[in-house]
Amino acid sequence: MTIREGLWDCGFCGTKGNLGRHKQCNHCGAARQKDVQFYLPDEAPAVTDERLIAQAEAGADWYCEHCGSGNTGTLDVCRRCSAPKGASPSHPVTDHPPEGGAVGSKKAGELGPPWPIPAEPAAEKPAATEPTTQKLSEAEAKDANRGCLISLIFIALVVFGGVAGAWLLFRQVQPESQRVSATVVGLFWTRETKVEQRIKGVVTGFAWERSIHLEKRETLQGSGTSLPQGARRLRSRLETETSRSCTTRKVRDTKEVSESRQVVSGYKTETTYETYKEKVGTRTKKSKCGSISLGNGFFKDKKCKTKEPVYETRTREHTKKVPVYRNETVSRSEPVWREEEDCTEKPVKVRYYDYTYDVWTKGRVLTETGTDRKPFWPKVTLEPGEREGSRQEVYRVLYVEMGSGLERSSEQSLEVGETQWRQHEVGADLRLEPERWGPARPLTLSAQGPEDLIPRWPELLADERVTEKRAKYLLHLRDDNGLGYSAPVSEAQWNRLAVGRRCTVVLRHGQFSGVE
Repeated sequence: MTIREGLWDCGFCGTKGNLGRHKQCNHCGAARQKDVQFYLPDEAPAVTDERLIAQAEAGADWYCEHCGSGNTGTLDVCRRCSAPKGASPSHPVTDHPPEGGAVGSKKAGELGPPWPIPAEPAAEKPAATEPTTQKLSEAEAKDANRGCLISLIFIALVVFGGVAGAWLLFRQVQPESQRVSATVVGLFWTRETKVEQRIKGVVTGFAWERSIHLEKRETLQGSGTSLPQGARRLRSRLETETSRSCTTRKVRDTKEVSESRQVVSGYKTETTYETYKEKVGTRTKKSKCGSISLGNGFFKDKKCKTKEPVYETRTREHTKKVPVYRNETVSRSEPVWREEEDCTEKPVKVRYYDYTYDVWTKGRVLTETGTDRKPFWPKVTLEPGEREGSRQEVYRVLYVEMGSGLERSSEQSLEVGETQWRQHEVGADLRLEPERWGPARPLTLSAQGPEDLIPRWPELLADERVTEKRAKYLLHLRDDNGLGYSAPVSEAQWNRLAVGRRCTVVLRHGQFSGVE
């Protein structure tokens, strides 16, 4: 017989999960009520302690009909008032259905927390006394009263010690998560950006260059069946050439194609084996089908007989004929088309011309340069067989790079159009294309005092851009015990709270975790 220890809930302070062997509440010390309902958690282990097994097998607890105190089944007189058991009622022995959906069965998550929870002191209830039909002698009555007084003093000491111990345990053992009310006493913000400044040029001077490309004439000779435009004929001649003309036609050929295929050459017998289970009978099996409350905080497993089928593994044989194949190669003819040319040749007379023609090639380049603001073209003096070609002009602005975090660079040049070149002045800013940016530098702005509650981003200078933003918001809190906290929060929480507002501080294992 398997014994398991149940639990019971205190009807005075609400503490859950008192061990079935205990006659008083672990929290408030109140005595276990007569009508208490024992229940057995789903994962309750089996009792192996011989002392507890003997206590479970002693029988149901009984309640003294004189003082109402609970007693174990092994006692013949009340442990509180020393009155004999007599006709005192015993706790009922009940049969519980199987675990899972049973009344009196609870899961571990429904039990009380792992530490005692301080509760309001329960008002003392007068001890209920049931009317008795037995008459005691005067000596027995005096002994009963003396026993009741001693029991009351003992219970008072136990209750006081239990409450004090629970309070000390609550003060020392911190729960995993705890929430404490606090008041906002201060707000602080700080915002930081990283900025880059555009690199710009400063004009230091100008340069220009104007050039004229001259072309020179050259006379060349050529030959062909026609005279180009502007060519001068020297002579003409007839030459005999062969003219060839061809036609294409399609010719049909054949080619042999081989292919492989499978053909049935015979059959063979193939045997397979199948394993299956066959029912050969039934057997009786004892299994747990519930529990029985022994009326003293312990339960014993209830065993029921059930019949279950018995199977044996069998093997059956299957045979079948399967075809056997062999590879066979066959050949066939396919048409193939190819193209053939039929060509004929005949002599023809062709007239050719010899001629001369003029071409213009690159010649001299006349160039003028300067660093002033008055550009001019070179003077042109043509020689025989020369002519003026294309003109080219280049305008450059000289500058140095300037920017935050940069040292003054060496002089560089930028090619621009004449109109833009004339608009620039020495010392003026020059916008560079493509844009270039200097190294990033941080800018920080924080609250200037307790009244500065409007967060702002640092101001940007001309030709600056933001590459990164970061913000930090802090709450200064004080709880009801005077303990202070500095809590980093999100911007949404920071905007929702104000000085003097109440909030909740979340502690995990006694350390600050967050704000709600």
